[in-house]
Amino acid sequence: MDKGANYSTLRIYRPGDSGVHDAHPAGAGKLSETEPSFAPGAVEEDELDRVIGLKLQSAPAPAGLKARLLNLPRPVIPSSARWTRKLTLVAAAIVVLTVYFSSWQGPFQPAVSLGDYRDEMVSFIRIDPVLEMETPQLSRITAFLKKAGAPSRLDLPQKLQQMQHPLGCRTLRFRGQDVTLICFGREQGELIHLFVIRRAALSHLRESDKALRYQAVGEWMTATWVEGDQAYLMTVEGNRAKLEKYLSSS
Repeated sequence: MDKGANYSTLRIYRPGDSGVHDAHPAGAGKLSETEPSFAPGAVEEDELDRVIGLKLQSAPAPAGLKARLLNLPRPVIPSSARWTRKLTLVAAAIVVLTVYFSSWQGPFQPAVSLGDYRDEMVSFIRIDPVLEMETPQLSRITAFLKKAGAPSRLDLPQKLQQMQHPLGCRTLRFRGQDVTLICFGREQGELIHLFVIRRAALSHLRESDKALRYQAVGEWMTATWVEGDQAYLMTVEGNRAKLEKYLSSS
């Protein structure tokens, strides 16, 4: 095996690799000890790998990444790529199961809080979401949601009903549960997002929890409340006063 081939092998070999018992990596490893010209390059690459690894470990996952990945539209896979697709699905299933079971505390006890739900939904709308249906007619929106199996029996705040011009809607998934998202727009460009989920998805919420709960999430203000068997989350970019004007009864 020539030096050029050995060096190419050495560039992808790292100490501790399972392939060290193979003849090619082993020969490349010995060559790095006997050829002084190879040693500096190998050391530099090891150090570069170490630094990149540390950076990747310390970098936080982008906000809303999980929600956006789970709600991406399914691509059309050509028949020639079916075997590759199966392998990809197996790998994806492992990742999803890891994330899913890591959110459980004890046997069959999902650790889902109102804060988890609120933060994930807000992170999803930081970039304007793609709507599955665009229409100003609330009746068409509720018909679409009912067909999709998402919460569709809406008990909207009176002032929100008076706006009379929703922009559209889409459905999301949160920890295996269907979520309704309806977007409303104001003439000055202000966007209001209303999320609706079945109350059972957030087991700590009771039917009596009808009081408004305000909470800031970054630059967004949120309000949550319960009506019957559904939990509502309303968001607007701005302060509490900006959100209260759509929820106050006066």
